[in-house]
Amino acid sequence: MKKTLLISVLLFASMVSNAQWQIIDQNIGNGVTARTDIEIAPDGTIYLAYLLYSGGAYNGYVKKYTGSNWEMIGAESIFSLSSFYRFELEIASDGTLYIAYNDETTGDRKMSVSKFNGSNWELVGTQGFSDGEIQFPQMAFDSNDVPYVVYRDFANGHDATVQKFNGTDWEPVGEVGFTEAGAWCTSIILDHDDVPYVSYMDWANGQKISVDRFVEGAWEAVGNPGFSIGEAWTTNMGVDANNVPHVIYDDQGDSDNSYLKRWNGSSWETLGGGSISDNGGLSPNFVFDQSNNIYTVYQDYDISQAPASVKKLIGNNWEYIGEAGFAGTNCQFTSIAIDNDGAIFVSYVEMYNGQALTVAKYPQEIVFPPTQQASNIVFDDISGNSIDIIWTNGNGNKRLVFIKEGFEGGVEPVENNTYAANSIFGSGDEINGWYCVYNGEDNAISVLGLTVDTDYRLMVCEYNGQEGEEKYLTVTETGNPANVVTLVSSINESVEPNIRLYPNPTNGIVNLTIPQVPDKNLCKLEISDITGKTIYSRRQFPVNGPLQFDISNLRKGLCVVKITLGDHVYTQKLNIQ
Repeated sequence: MKKTLLISVLLFASMVSNAQWQIIDQNIGNGVTARTDIEIAPDGTIYLAYLLYSGGAYNGYVKKYTGSNWEMIGAESIFSLSSFYRFELEIASDGTLYIAYNDETTGDRKMSVSKFNGSNWELVGTQGFSDGEIQFPQMAFDSNDVPYVVYRDFANGHDATVQKFNGTDWEPVGEVGFTEAGAWCTSIILDHDDVPYVSYMDWANGQKISVDRFVEGAWEAVGNPGFSIGEAWTTNMGVDANNVPHVIYDDQGDSDNSYLKRWNGSSWETLGGGSISDNGGLSPNFVFDQSNNIYTVYQDYDISQAPASVKKLIGNNWEYIGEAGFAGTNCQFTSIAIDNDGAIFVSYVEMYNGQALTVAKYPQEIVFPPTQQASNIVFDDISGNSIDIIWTNGNGNKRLVFIKEGFEGGVEPVENNTYAANSIFGSGDEINGWYCVYNGEDNAISVLGLTVDTDYRLMVCEYNGQEGEEKYLTVTETGNPANVVTLVSSINESVEPNIRLYPNPTNGIVNLTIPQVPDKNLCKLEISDITGKTIYSRRQFPVNGPLQFDISNLRKGLCVVKITLGDHVYTQKLNIQ
């Protein structure tokens, strides 16, 4: 199953689930159908492969969607089968269609691959290139569009065999029949480093699921073999944008519920906290969207008459997309794809509706990251332990505010992650020392829990998207990030009644009255802006009377006056108008 991310200008976009499922067509094959595979080409064209029963056989066809109807690809069926055996439609990065199938024209159902040359379907390499009969064919491409296939190889112990096309013909990748004691329900994917991964029902391990990969000229197990609860059916693989392999399957050891697992480097971990379904989820399939979100489709036995359902992994939970069991009865052979506009397409066969082939669409609104960052952060009412903060909003729907100790760096929240905020510093979610103190729509906040006489840096990040689908803007802007220093202490008239700073606010001329100090060399006056930068300093103090100084040349706004008298330090805010 091909799970390559579509390349488009929507790479950093996410989708909001606010639409409803639409039935595009409910009897595409105009007859009894079986199996289905929906894929979307890099140019956005939607293709559908399926089996149509006619003349005593299941014939393989491919059609493309023109926006109003389905148009046949090629003049005739590509292959013909006596039963609804599995096949696989894949699309190379240049848009060329390939299909891997069980070829009964060879007399013993060997492996064949065909591609569409623009006019007709033609064989890729030798027809029937396997050693004998095959089952469960699947195909994937490496980064150079070299096709690989995997299949259950009857001539080699019913084990899995992988072959690749060398430009002329097909050649084995490693040992033929490399698994032990039989491999069913085979699936293949190549990661971003062109390493092939194969999943399969492993008859050497209780028919549970196992995954192997081909490295340094040999096949090796990825994690523990047989890691499902019981027998694993309908295995499919994919690799996400971070080059992490994923595998989906339905587990007969857990009432046929579907599971999606990913490789964490040492073991296969379950996504969504458990099974996708509760009472059975057959024929599972999945896809990554352009923002690395995961969607899965399956036959949903949680709902009467087992219709098709689609779920999305949001956080660590599986959530229905649109209506649960949105259409059909006893929907088998489910397949899923996402187009360049973010719409979800699923195909399935309605077994209780004459085995009609149906395609449904779920349109979604694309949400882009904001384009204008918040700016002009202003600090007000600074004390030793708290700060009031005001800023100018950008054009996001919401914004995060992070604060850290120190004056360097910026914060980069991760898209699709929701950050819990707490206005008490150190209590919200944290990213490399940055703590989230606000998550919302406003442009002001009071931050508590700060340490006296400490440097802090604050940054506001605009974002769009609902919970679990956030797209953050992390660029800097004028006055964002901004630095501030908390105060040492406040002048307390009951402790030092003779210290006075006036007028406040001031137009530039300031008077400072301090108590008589025996040693004037131990006295110092400093004025700092709200970033902590010293903008005025003086050490000469009069023996008696007020000290008068002119700061009219300083920038207007809030500043901090720091007065050192021997071993005592006092601070007070001063507003220059």
